[in-house]
Amino acid sequence: MLHPPRPPRLSAAEALAALSRRTPQAIKRPSSAPSEAYPRALAKTASLASRTSPLTREEARHLLRRAGYVAPPAKVDALVGLPANEAVDQLIADALSAPLPPEPDWATQQPPGENASDAEVVAFFDMNFEWAYRYAASILEDAAEHPLRSRMTVFWHNHFVTEIDIYALAAFGYRNLELFRGHGLGSFKFLVREIGIQPAMLLYLDGFLNQASSPNENYARELLELFTTGIIGPDGSPNYTETDIEELARALTGWIVRWRELQVDFLPFFHDGGQKTILGRTGNFGYDDVIDLIFEERPTAIAHFVSAKIYREFVQAEPDSAIVEQLATTFLTSDFDVASVVRQLLSSEHFFDLGLRGAQIKNPIEFAYGLPLESPLYEDPEYLYILYFLAADLGQFVLQPPNVAGWEGGRTWITTSTLAKRWDYSGFLIWGRGEDRGEEPALDMIGLADLLHDRNAREAPFELAVRLAEHVIGVPVDQLSVESGVEFIGDLNTFPIPDTVAQGPAVHVELAKRMLNGWIPWYDWDLNADYASDVLRVYLTYLFELPELQLA
Repeated sequence: MLHPPRPPRLSAAEALAALSRRTPQAIKRPSSAPSEAYPRALAKTASLASRTSPLTREEARHLLRRAGYVAPPAKVDALVGLPANEAVDQLIADALSAPLPPEPDWATQQPPGENASDAEVVAFFDMNFEWAYRYAASILEDAAEHPLRSRMTVFWHNHFVTEIDIYALAAFGYRNLELFRGHGLGSFKFLVREIGIQPAMLLYLDGFLNQASSPNENYARELLELFTTGIIGPDGSPNYTETDIEELARALTGWIVRWRELQVDFLPFFHDGGQKTILGRTGNFGYDDVIDLIFEERPTAIAHFVSAKIYREFVQAEPDSAIVEQLATTFLTSDFDVASVVRQLLSSEHFFDLGLRGAQIKNPIEFAYGLPLESPLYEDPEYLYILYFLAADLGQFVLQPPNVAGWEGGRTWITTSTLAKRWDYSGFLIWGRGEDRGEEPALDMIGLADLLHDRNAREAPFELAVRLAEHVIGVPVDQLSVESGVEFIGDLNTFPIPDTVAQGPAVHVELAKRMLNGWIPWYDWDLNADYASDVLRVYLTYLFELPELQLA
């Protein structure tokens, strides 16, 4: 079976060079406008009115996958029958109150000093990147238990972008992601204030080089363009000028990173203490002043810009302007409380609109972690760690987004290269690491089947075929286009297809044919039989080849 390759990482020498540099770097920017990745918005009439009706199994699965990548059957069962708004409240309460794991020892591990030997430096950085990758992988694995917290962590990582190739130290990556993990549903103002003086961000966007004698505009530009207001406001007018960027950079001067001590310091003699005019206001502004100023002068622009990104994350790639307008109003009236916007959106009739199921393309994290975390597989942490690199190889390398604008998402997740890799990697997900390594397949198919259906029911094979399809495919099963290709075998006169199946949706019958695959009469199906696991794996392989499998 295939194994996802580990993405390249910095050598010890490259990491030291990145940390020790004294000149600005060339900031990687996207090669095309993000809108090129987005399809036309699906026109829907459902509003942001709160949905209070009890969740069906399909709706509970939809909520969990959109809110947190995966929908383990036990989590689905816990939400079925709850009013939608109560289910969302539970997800938000968990994200806000669940304790964070203890800080790892390496989070305060200082890199070797200037007099360290080459061997000590190499040994440190070998461990350094392993710490960082395992930590990032643990956040993705956390989606099974704390779905919304996990998703919001990656969402903000893709908003306030940094790249470990630039800041190099696992300790800095840890601080960065823990900020999002602990405060991802809190105050957006707080996130903006904190992110600019994170060592990862100061190193990534050259804030540590921004001094009164030689202002560096990198962070000032992205603070407005990508992190808060966006370039153009909701009324079509520009949100800032180049002069605003220049003056803002002056106000942000004075911060340095002492990377060997893992410290950030403000040095007043590096700060420009003169008068600056920013967004129409003049004063002797410093760091905290300009954060307040941006929110005071461009609140509507910020609310629309961030609300649109939240909408794209949870609903569809192209925002619905009327819905975003209402979300922005909520963002403003709540004083930029992220949870208020997320709650309104995920609890809404609009979010549960049937026409918006499958309106997104699965991102690599959803593809890689979906089946394993929705199955009895938690006892194998090494397998789950491999999935982190699988997602990275498919284009979503957490800790290393492609440029300052982050992952574009949408249609860019699927290319001729990545789709072929998805098909190849489906074998790894379904069949495990392979008998060539002397190991059993990682996925417990029988345990998964028992989670999804009653093995003793007369219609068990028909029910299981449908339940497995629902389990891995994000669109309603009744909308699948399953081609006829195999038929039932055996004595169908003595053992006719049950009326409850024969008179139901035709696609359910076709799925059962595909699962049994012309090998086993439906009435002889036995989950205890030696053949059962492999039959189910072959069927899952077929499902993973359906186009709808790529939708979420």
